[in-house]
Amino acid sequence: MDTILPIRCLSFGVTDEKFDIMKKTAVIGVGNILFCDDGIGVYVVRYLRENYIFEPPIELVDGGTVGFGLFEYFREYDDVFLLDTLSLEDVAGSIYKIP
Repeated sequence: MDTILPIRCLSFGVTDEKFDIMKKTAVIGVGNILFCDDGIGVYVVRYLRENYIFEPPIELVDGGTVGFGLFEYFREYDDVFLLDTLSLEDVAGSIYKIP
């Protein structure tokens, strides 16, 4: 069995050039793992946690089916990325930005 080594990832290092400060970033995986593909966000967060080291650090959150309980992350973090699945007629793997 191949061993996966942690990879240092710099792509989430978000800075505010105007004030030269580091923004707080959270990646939240949501979904119900009992429904398999609906839990993809949770599985991705687990994978990121086990295989990557982020510099500067980011918060990787298993949001599961918490729903509105995740609202605090939007108040406490500058950038929040939600990983989830949608049932849409679009190309698989499409990315959507929600203002």
